[in-house]
Amino acid sequence: MKNSSISFHSYGGCGWHYSQFAFEPGRALYRWRVNQLLARSDLGLRLADDGEDIGRLVAVTDDARADLVTRLANQPPGRTSDRVRHGIALYRARGSTEHDKRSAILVLAGIIEERRQLLKDNLVKKDEGALFDIANNFALRHQDLKQQRDYDPVFLDWISGGTWQRSNSATTFLHAPPRRNRSPCPTRLKTRPEDIRPNPGHVNIRYCR
Repeated sequence: MKNSSISFHSYGGCGWHYSQFAFEPGRALYRWRVNQLLARSDLGLRLADDGEDIGRLVAVTDDARADLVTRLANQPPGRTSDRVRHGIALYRARGSTEHDKRSAILVLAGIIEERRQLLKDNLVKKDEGALFDIANNFALRHQDLKQQRDYDPVFLDWISGGTWQRSNSATTFLHAPPRRNRSPCPTRLKTRPEDIRPNPGHVNIRYCR
């Protein structure tokens, strides 16, 4: 713990006295120093900087996924965000097993299911369908004979990454301002000729239906 106040006591060679410790800065400094040492090893571990498991050893991931986890772990407190943080902690724990990882994916998949209509309204239909196809047909949410089980557990990392990304997307859509009914379409979208409207500035603007 990092101290914020010290005083010297000269009587009997007593020495320095420390008080008014700054707990959070001290812990952050400790994590930073330990993570510097861990980064030089091949253990594939680090101390978590945020989330339910802050300060505990967790598995190292790529930078993109680490940034995504940071965004998810720092959502405003609430029932849903607490479940998200629990799922992340369960998945990336140092001793996480295959069953732990499947359970963690189910936590996030449940949140996505609650926001399915929101995703339908904001994603391409095929993207939204593929997301639930994985959860429902690859021995995650269901265990019937129709499930596809013959895949290496290493693919759980890929599935979890997609699940975390969709959870983050759902949160973004949830807090986004309402869309106007007729907003200019992105230039990459295809439109029909009748959707192109002239304007006084001689610039043709394509409108979404």
